[in-house]
Amino acid sequence: MNQKIEELMERASQSLAGMAYYESLGLCMEALTCAREAEEWDTYRKILLPLQEVRRQIRMAAGDGIVLIGGEYSDEYEGFVNGEIDGCFFITDDVEAAVVLGMLRAAAIGKRSVEVLVGCATDEGYEVRSFDKSVPVIAKVSEPLDDWVGHAIATPSSGSIEVEGSGVCYG
Repeated sequence: MNQKIEELMERASQSLAGMAYYESLGLCMEALTCAREAEEWDTYRKILLPLQEVRRQIRMAAGDGIVLIGGEYSDEYEGFVNGEIDGCFFITDDVEAAVVLGMLRAAAIGKRSVEVLVGCATDEGYEVRSFDKSVPVIAKVSEPLDDWVGHAIATPSSGSIEVEGSGVCYG
């Protein structure tokens, strides 16, 4: 492994340990680019595991945030669009990709952890997958209630889920 890549990965490791996930992600991607350009395929392969861990940590942080189900015009939605909150945004497959990509770009700039999940309608209900299709099918769920759009779910201290108006926020 060349010196530059070693230094990048050491800094990425320190950033990951310090929970600076987007910094670590950027450093891993830079190291990956260097390894590819140098055609150091063993090094390239070794970078993938730390990169995967950084992405996993970002997803876990998103899971600890608010979960918004639909709700394109709620305050929580604006927080996602503006890169101001961490969480998961559940959409149906008819939402414009450009909207979601803008949301993810804003999250990266704001160093927020956001995971977008897509519900694809099937005869039995919905198949839930990640927006970037890195996980083809996460779960299969029955069709939601008619009034499911606009509900937000946050993890309450009691562990129960309650729906309030346009969103659920627990303290």
